[in-house]
Amino acid sequence: MYNIINIYELINKKSTSVFRKIRDIGKNLDDDISNYDISNFKYDLSNNHFIIKPDSNFIELYHKYCLKNNFKKLEDLTFVVSVLPKSLSGEYNLIDVEDLIPDELKGLSIGYKIYKFVLDKSKFLMTNKNNSPEAKNLWYNLLKDDDMYAGTNKYYNIIIKKDISDELLISILNKVKKFSFIFDDELNNKIDKLNGK
Repeated sequence: MYNIINIYELINKKSTSVFRKIRDIGKNLDDDISNYDISNFKYDLSNNHFIIKPDSNFIELYHKYCLKNNFKKLEDLTFVVSVLPKSLSGEYNLIDVEDLIPDELKGLSIGYKIYKFVLDKSKFLMTNKNNSPEAKNLWYNLLKDDDMYAGTNKYYNIIIKKDISDELLISILNKVKKFSFIFDDELNNKIDKLNGK
């Protein structure tokens, strides 16, 4: 996978649209929420929208956290992620989120986990450069995550689930080859093996 030096090198060369944002969060962070396993969250897929509902244990932690920090809690805590399989130029699983995380939960790694949750269902996700600074920072961290394959360029980023079949991986790579991604070393090695090198 990319290491910090490679990511910084790509940023310095303007070969990626991601960047690292240093957060200045002036609230009490909650380790129980940050470390929470969201795999039990329920979801519905409707018109390419993932409607993700936290389980009751997470809701309880969220309410306690809001009470402790004097935050107004949302009565219906739901995360909505749009995955747009059809763009102008084909099927690329472009992820689109707006106000994914309530302000009171920002900085607790929930958005990061939700992206990985959706990746588990979608097998690969892409984004383009026209996203928010927070999303660019989130993608910076996703590109460094060893749990997935990753690629980037000036205009797009991609993450691919690792435990998929070779056939599905080849299909995804063929679908996105026109983007000329800079892939992580592990994926490059995998591609070489698939090509018999």
